[in-house]
Amino acid sequence: MQLLILVLALLLGEAWSSEYNVIPRFLFRLPATPLTDEVFLQTLYTLITIGLIFYTISTVVFSSVNFKNYKRTMKELYTTLTSFTFSMLYIFFATDLLFSPNFFAASGILYFFLLLITQQIFDLVYGTLNSISTLINNLKLQFTQLFKVSFSVGGIIILLFACSPLLLMKAYTSNRDVANFVTKIRLALTQEKYENWVLVNSVPDITFVQPIMAQFDPNNDDFVYVLERHGRLYKINYKDKNDKILVLDFSKMVGEVDMENGALGFDLHPDFGQSSSENKGYVYIYYTDFSAVTGDQQTNRLSRFDLTSNDIEERNSSEYPLIEFFRPSDGYHNGGSVEFGPDSFLYIAIGESSEPSVHQTIDRKLHGGIFRIDVNKVGGEISHEPPRQAQETISQGYYIPNDNPFVGQSNALEEFWALGLRNPFRISFDPETDKLWLGDVGSTRFEEINVIEKGGNYQFPFIEGFTPTDFEKPATLIGTEIKPKFYYEHTAYERSIIGGVVYRPNKYPELSNNYIYMDNYSGRIYAIDADRDILENPVTLTRSEQVAQRGITSIITSPTGEILATSLGHSQIPTGRLLKLVPATAEFLDIKQQELKKDEEQTIQEASMQIDIAKVYNVNCARCHGVSGVGDGPDSELLEAEIPDFTSSEFQTSRTNEELDLVIRMGGEAGGLSFEMPPWEGFLTENELVEIIDYLRTFQDKKDPSQN
Repeated sequence: MQLLILVLALLLGEAWSSEYNVIPRFLFRLPATPLTDEVFLQTLYTLITIGLIFYTISTVVFSSVNFKNYKRTMKELYTTLTSFTFSMLYIFFATDLLFSPNFFAASGILYFFLLLITQQIFDLVYGTLNSISTLINNLKLQFTQLFKVSFSVGGIIILLFACSPLLLMKAYTSNRDVANFVTKIRLALTQEKYENWVLVNSVPDITFVQPIMAQFDPNNDDFVYVLERHGRLYKINYKDKNDKILVLDFSKMVGEVDMENGALGFDLHPDFGQSSSENKGYVYIYYTDFSAVTGDQQTNRLSRFDLTSNDIEERNSSEYPLIEFFRPSDGYHNGGSVEFGPDSFLYIAIGESSEPSVHQTIDRKLHGGIFRIDVNKVGGEISHEPPRQAQETISQGYYIPNDNPFVGQSNALEEFWALGLRNPFRISFDPETDKLWLGDVGSTRFEEINVIEKGGNYQFPFIEGFTPTDFEKPATLIGTEIKPKFYYEHTAYERSIIGGVVYRPNKYPELSNNYIYMDNYSGRIYAIDADRDILENPVTLTRSEQVAQRGITSIITSPTGEILATSLGHSQIPTGRLLKLVPATAEFLDIKQQELKKDEEQTIQEASMQIDIAKVYNVNCARCHGVSGVGDGPDSELLEAEIPDFTSSEFQTSRTNEELDLVIRMGGEAGGLSFEMPPWEGFLTENELVEIIDYLRTFQDKKDPSQN
């Protein structure tokens, strides 16, 4: 009976707290934390489990008298209060569930009244309630017992204990030291311990400046090519773990590397290195051009370079653009992968480029999808010339495969293989089934793993995960609507998927037949059974040392069955690495400890460097707050929280540096704001955390006087 009352109170409490502020705002600001269905169910499970334990104990200690004794009923109320408090503290400290004080307050109040109502029902059943006067008398007796229990020693202790979560939240939202202390406890209790796998440098003495992706020579296993985000391609002798050779430098074309710009993906032609083929030196690279030549105009470009020459200048000047298009200069959602498929066609993953007008269209621009082209220009029964070009786009040097899904459709851009994607950053082919796997970076709530099918429509922007958004579904849907294979919801630490690989080799049998992927923000690498119809229960393998915008950006499988990953590192000094995932044996753990010591030395070097804080802001903050700080970032309209205008005098005068520091370090919840503002401590360096506050103070000076 107590569990039934508790569950009913929780269900009604969720509905009440989602619509109204149960705890008055004049007491203190509380986080605006709506409970999603998944979080609510986990919270419900926790409360029921802990409640069942306490109700069992109370039955043994007090015996069960079925509401016949008012004193016993009031003791049951205090049992629930104790159980409730333990549950709140457990959720707050020992889980990564979003904590909602309003929900707990609403549920507690409702439980009290539901308990009183249940008591009256039993009084009626027992015949002790037969008139208004007896109802009043019974209520007096119940409240008398309530006060007696409340002022007993045990009652006072329980009431003080019950106040602790509220007092803790008050201190957490108003005192930076308390917030820091609590956050460290939460991280210590909620961070998993990874004992089976570890990441080490695969080429011990070689580092890079923001490596974005790696690919092995398709015809010579001894060599791996690593692309740096700034526009440099290196050849590494992977067999001997040496010889970092610069083979291409198009950094002048890349220009400003900010937001999500830069070199993003590449692949070597399947005939690369075969002396008899005219394709023997071809590499295909997708990058953003934000250089001095183009000024404020950003151009995204898929280019072919020829690496056969012995002279690097000749190799640099061999660029042949296949696709180039103009896009808004905010720099977000460019996509990134370039992969040759088993069919020898080239597949390119391109984001929606912050252009809502092209969502769910295939007749305007090459945005928001996977594109399939024939760079060999075979012709005949295999492929044909493109019948038309996309808007504001120049394309050349390739044909359209005849079996592309939208070939022959009126006004269609026949390059489309699939659509309805937001920011498809990494794609890869399953070497056994040839299925195309994709990690699609979401907006404000969900990250997706998709298996791409010919003509598939993956529902962005009208559905993300399995949840409809505020965008309307088109009346006439292009292609075949397909749901994600797997998705997960954002937490404070999980919010940016990096698509990986289906692992089929036998080098690590425990990982075989799993899809290996990661989350860039948390640094966690996961394995999930790739052969199941419904993907579920991913296993965390390990966590990279570098996270957020300095973390892992690609995962590949080597020809010998190793799992390799590129990790960005610092934007200005060579701290990026080509890592490999290995079992946590004593040998590799020792290597890891040595590398961590080197990391400490690099941290000291980073601390002494002059920081380009504008870049730090643009990469990490402008997605929501906008480059100009007015709150107009590409994701701002998708957030439930109100985005502040940094240029307004109201913001500048109402926020102290201490308050800004608290929210930036610990996240919005720590300052009584939205959970959608993530915590940045641990992701940014100490110098960056300090300087970004000064940078926010400069926005008011940048505001157009005519807007005041």
